[in-house]
Amino acid sequence: MQFADVDMHGNLHNARLLALAEAAIDEALLDAGIDLTYDPATAEAAFLVKRTSVEYLAPLRYRDHYACALRSVDVGAASITFTVDVHRVRPRPEPAASATVMWVRVNLTSRSPVRIPSQLAEELKDAVATPND
Repeated sequence: MQFADVDMHGNLHNARLLALAEAAIDEALLDAGIDLTYDPATAEAAFLVKRTSVEYLAPLRYRDHYACALRSVDVGAASITFTVDVHRVRPRPEPAASATVMWVRVNLTSRSPVRIPSQLAEELKDAVATPND
């Protein structure tokens, strides 16, 4: 963690924690062979963030070592909800936070939700992550 990642109290800033969660999601999907990037010039649909939340369990401080891991993927008709756990590794191992990120697949013209293709839904349900630093 960098000094710029902490707030005025020396704790990991909440915006940085969400960025770590998004990075863990992206890495887990890529590790599972799922690439959800799209070309805005040609794509008809894409995933957009609808909701985020963080449950703080213990502060992460400057120079703490941590690991992020995708705990679960819940796939709905047009949405995916990811849960990412953040654990302090050093100096004292303990859960630090749990972040939830919901994406909704939308038509890029109308911005209305569209169904996730069944093959992609199955691949998403099988996505498995490993902790990363």
